[in-house]
Amino acid sequence: MGEFGSKAINLRHLSDAGFTVPSFVSLSSKTDVQVLEAMVQGSFNPDKLLAIRSSALAEDGTEKSMAGAFHSEVAVSPSGVGAAWSLVVESMPSESENGVIVQEMVFGDFSGVCFADAKTNRVMVNALPGLCKAVVEGHNSDYYEFADGAIQFQHTQDSKEVLVFDQGIVNSTSSTEIIPDHLLLKLVGRCLEVSVHFESIQDIEWTIKDDQIYFLQSRPVTANPWKSQTVKIYDSANVGESYSGIVLPLTLTFAGHLYSQVYEDLLRHSAVSESALKQAKNTFDTLVEPVYGRMYYRMDQWYAFLRMLPGYSRNASNLEQMLMLNARQEDHVSNVRPSLWLRVIYYPLVFWKLALFGKRIRALQVEAEHIFKKAASWDLQKWDITK
Repeated sequence: MGEFGSKAINLRHLSDAGFTVPSFVSLSSKTDVQVLEAMVQGSFNPDKLLAIRSSALAEDGTEKSMAGAFHSEVAVSPSGVGAAWSLVVESMPSESENGVIVQEMVFGDFSGVCFADAKTNRVMVNALPGLCKAVVEGHNSDYYEFADGAIQFQHTQDSKEVLVFDQGIVNSTSSTEIIPDHLLLKLVGRCLEVSVHFESIQDIEWTIKDDQIYFLQSRPVTANPWKSQTVKIYDSANVGESYSGIVLPLTLTFAGHLYSQVYEDLLRHSAVSESALKQAKNTFDTLVEPVYGRMYYRMDQWYAFLRMLPGYSRNASNLEQMLMLNARQEDHVSNVRPSLWLRVIYYPLVFWKLALFGKRIRALQVEAEHIFKKAASWDLQKWDITK
């Protein structure tokens, strides 16, 4: 039986090359549910739980990864495969035939994502205790960077939110565990071997159970994580509450537009010149970005636009409190500074606005009350939505 989609093909290549891959089958998304259930019954131990994942034609390519774009189900019993299968299929484009992977679950002691480049002998590792799903979904994880087999940087957390399989269900809990050094080094070596096998930089999902490394998937990296010198700082903070789960492109575009307009307008009313705002357009347009399908603040851009105003230290501290950041971020931003003219007029302007603040708020309340009263008489059914 052939494999459907790049994800399934890559898994088969890994398995055939001797890497440990949990047993799996891949089928066309057009497969009848009865055929699927018969295939599962003949391929897997009935006592084992399964993962159902997409293997769409658009996924895991050399130009686009589509990471996190489609639905996955984990810890599925054989009797529940049909329902889980339907959810995964519905998340993929219906105009073409795609693949779906049914794979035996491995409830790892540690799991995560690894970027490996055998040509430069560099590796990045994100790791958490428990299931890989937590790392893929953007939970704060322990982070390590290796070069030539030696650790260059690491950031571990005292406590983190993880996903574990307990009493028949996947639960969220907190953990203080950190992946042991010997397992981390073993993982780095094996991930470099995966990069050697595919002859390219690889984005690898892995899990470790009883010191055995299992590879859950491997895809080519579409954007070299070491190529750019720009440091991108991501933080879910309170945006993860406002936009929880996988965020669709339309939602991301809409939210990004709002953030861009609001904060560009804030600086405009703070006397930042139009030419400076125009030069910083990319900064405002990337205040939020997707990571594995979830929305994150890109904090280096927030710090960058604050650099355009006087009083950076105070403003940065206020921003961190306002956004309820998970951790104070290191300041990797541009060298943009406010002009001399802005530094001269900024504080008098702030005091002037504070003096008029009460009056402007009262005027806003009057205007809002007027609009609400007027809106009560509107007949929305007669409105032309094209105008």
